[in-house]
Amino acid sequence: MRNKIEYIFPKYWINSFIFVLIFTVLIGAIGSAFPLNVEQVSEILKEAEELIPDDINVEKIFLNNYRISLIMLTPVLGFVFGLLVIFQTGMVFGAAGASVGFSGILLYGLTALTPFFWLEFIAYAASMTESIYIIRGLIERKFKIELTRVLAIIIINFVLLGLGALIEMLFI
Repeated sequence: MRNKIEYIFPKYWINSFIFVLIFTVLIGAIGSAFPLNVEQVSEILKEAEELIPDDINVEKIFLNNYRISLIMLTPVLGFVFGLLVIFQTGMVFGAAGASVGFSGILLYGLTALTPFFWLEFIAYAASMTESIYIIRGLIERKFKIELTRVLAIIIINFVLLGLGALIEMLFI
């Protein structure tokens, strides 16, 4: 079993994943610290409110996050999409904090103490990492390993984001 896991996720992939995970967390933090004026705060919060349904539940949280993780698997563009989504999410933290006189970066940091934060970021970082390696696999004609890895990530993300949605609902 260990050899199969190491075959699907070799050391170079794991190292890239860790780098992407740290990088994405930092991108979110930068977004949360981004200076916003009163008008921008209001606009960001209004847009965020429109995106979040009134009848939020585990299924809606899961489907939203899982859809995002699947888009992030798109070769190269998924990585760029992921950075934009995470930066914008950070900006929502900044706007939410600013609206009540609280530091956005501190709010982001407090959220990073929750399990669902890490479950989501691990899933997103895995998708974003693979979005780069898919191109490498196509160039090097390593279709089988990349298809295997994509399927593994789809399944792992299903579990991580399902669990994350359950936990996130406990915090809402």
